Amino acid sequence: MAVRDEYPLVRITEPGEDREVPRGMSLPIAVTAIDDYGVSKIAIRYSIEGLATEGVLTLEDFGRNARRDVVREAEWDLSGTGILPGTVLVYFAEVTDNDLVSGPKMARSESYLLRFPSMAELYSEVTSEQDDMIFDLEYLVEDQQELREEFEEIQ
Repeated sequence: MAVRDEYPLVRITEPGEDREVPRGMSLPIAVTAIDDYGVSKIAIRYSIEGLATEGVLTLEDFGRNARRDVVREAEWDLSGTGILPGTVLVYFAEVTDNDLVSGPKMARSESYLLRFPSMAELYSEVTSEQDDMIFDLEYLVEDQQELREEFEEIQ
């Protein structure tokens, strides 16, 4: 009696939620997959929202050395994806199993979004950070002035 091959299961565990593009354009990503006959390939598929082209980042290709349980972690360099300020990247994990009898089965994870803030948002953020730094520096100058006055009184 032959055992029926089930579809693989796959999940993105890190970040596992919609996010903004990190400043360094590098996203830590972790994918978990299981299959009864073994996972032979794990990839991240992505596209820029509104565009027809799709990219693929292969995380692992086991070939015939498939594994039943797989966890893959990687730093995804987003600079090559084509994402620009004001756009959104849609991505999901895709796995292929090792069914050599009736043909490989594929499964997809839930899709997530990476939002690249617009230039106006980036400018506003930088301006806000600079304002905070100026405030901190003014506070330090006042503090230094008070210390100088106290030191002069002691002398």
